Amino acid sequence: MSTIFLDTAILLLVVSLATARMPDTHITVSGISSGGAMATQLHIGFSKDINGCGILAGPPFYCGGSGMTTTLCMTGPAALISVTVLEQKIKYYRLLDKIDDPVNLKGDPV
Repeated sequence: MSTIFLDTAILLLVVSLATARMPDTHITVSGISSGGAMATQLHIGFSKDINGCGILAGPPFYCGGSGMTTTLCMTGPAALISVTVLEQKIKYYRLLDKIDDPVNLKGDPV
């Protein structure tokens, strides 16, 4: 579990350093399976700096980590995943200023 957090922290550091040193360019993230989950989280969380996301066999936003949401995402049919709940989570995290404004996602290739 701590390895996941360390990997994520390192990746966030790399993204932060890259965006701090580079002119405004198009940065995208991509991943397969759990890497797809990470790419999704990064794209939504840092939508001001990340301009696109490639996901192959990865779960939707908020399906990583632990708990009932993960169980539903990994075992049930996709119909059990409520898009409304995912949208509410994004709005909630934005209100807490934990993610960039989701309006930045508009028009991004996914």
